Amino acid sequence: MKSPAVVNYAPEPHSVELREVERPEAGPNDVILAVEAVGVCGSDLHQWTSSHSWPVNYPVVLGHEFGGRIAELGKEVKGWKEGADRGEKTPQHWTVSIGVVRFDGKGSNLWSDESYGDFELIADWRWTSEHQGKVQRPVIGADGRVVKNADGSDQTIEVEERDSGIYLRGNSKSQVNIWSWPVGSGEVWGYRTDPLMPAEVRAAVTPKHAADAPVGQWNRFRIRMVGEILNVWLNGKHVIVDARLPGVPKSGPIALQSHGCPIEFYNVSIQRLD
Repeated sequence: MKSPAVVNYAPEPHSVELREVERPEAGPNDVILAVEAVGVCGSDLHQWTSSHSWPVNYPVVLGHEFGGRIAELGKEVKGWKEGADRGEKTPQHWTVSIGVVRFDGKGSNLWSDESYGDFELIADWRWTSEHQGKVQRPVIGADGRVVKNADGSDQTIEVEERDSGIYLRGNSKSQVNIWSWPVGSGEVWGYRTDPLMPAEVRAAVTPKHAADAPVGQWNRFRIRMVGEILNVWLNGKHVIVDARLPGVPKSGPIALQSHGCPIEFYNVSIQRLD
């Protein structure tokens, strides 16, 4: 199988043409990307004019600044896969371009292959301009309960609906929310809304501050999980402080959540603490 490519085929100026090249085969530790976008680097222009100063093994395919989606994984490659059952082999709705992981709002969660017990996770994330419509969302008090109006009805605020999150230890209940609700991101909705949880647990998983950056700007999560104790910092603010998650699994994979809204992630790193 062949694919079109821009090839610099000789050292003379302007020795560049579009050619059909053989599709590479994935070795055991290789990842093959289906390229969807390519940038033009200054080095590409230097090779076009033959003004470069570095050695070149001709012919060479130009366009080393590219992005795309995973088309094939080598047998030994470990990382992230799409799907609630820990993964479709080739993710279709999560793509990577210049280090940014983009979700198009469709498909399944993106799961880690490995499981984690005690860990610290860093993840940058931001919303795109797309959202799921304008809806009324409740105002949550410091105790984790919905704030009431004078007539006893729920106090709400209209928001542009955006929703995602990060599953901890393979469990949707211990999800750290990313969303546009008035309470702010970092909340552990599965514990806050569980009526069987003690009042102190429900209060602790409610963010101390709404620390989200405006739509389109990057946010940074720092999430630390040790035993049953969760701490979350959002944009440098300590929004979840020593929250206890009774019954949380001792270990499990981590997932970036699919919840119907496009979102981007960057600089995702996990450090084991156990």
